Amino acid sequence: MVPPDRSGPVMDRSAKAVISDLLARDVTPVLRRHGFTGRGRNFRRTLADRQELLTVEPHPWNTRHGGAFTVTLGVFLADLDGFVSPAPPAEPPEDYQCHLRRGIGDTDPGHHWWTFDAASDLAALGTEVRHAVQQDALGHFERLRTGAGVLAWVRGAPLPFGALGLRHVYLAATAGAPALAQQWLDGIVGDAPIPARCAARPPGSRRGSAWPARHRRTRPR
Repeated sequence: MVPPDRSGPVMDRSAKAVISDLLARDVTPVLRRHGFTGRGRNFRRTLADRQELLTVEPHPWNTRHGGAFTVTLGVFLADLDGFVSPAPPAEPPEDYQCHLRRGIGDTDPGHHWWTFDAASDLAALGTEVRHAVQQDALGHFERLRTGAGVLAWVRGAPLPFGALGLRHVYLAATAGAPALAQQWLDGIVGDAPIPARCAARPPGSRRGSAWPARHRRTRPR
């Protein structure tokens, strides 16, 4: 992803307005029909055991000469959060707190970015994004409601800090792969030393956080 060419023509509106108009026209109606609430760039669907989040992230380099955005998909599992975290999440949970995360059209090594400038066919771009939401995002959420889908995700997801964690053990165990869960648990327990961020902590101990301070969760007073 490279910055927009500032020598090119200026768009007739800001990059923020382009993204907002595209979402309102091509994406929000699709999500509404499938039970999502929210507005702007943040949408969620609440089910009995989870929340599914779709978040549109504008690129920080966006200017009046052009811009880009990506779409992040997240699933927050209430039971899993109770297993791995002693502190309750924000209510409602935010994208960075989701346990299963990926981007639409994920490519190695990062998310897919849709780009635009003054010469872009915004109607065609909107159609492309709408199809991606319909086929990729909604299909992804549907697959993660099955054990096979969860196992496929957890096997292919990048390991946080390069190490297995209790999240992986829980997901494997509850997705119908107890032998794999035991194998991963044995690997965590037998690893010397266990990475601090992935180790099980004794009851009552403080839980460290890999997130910047502004994202850390604290117990309500």
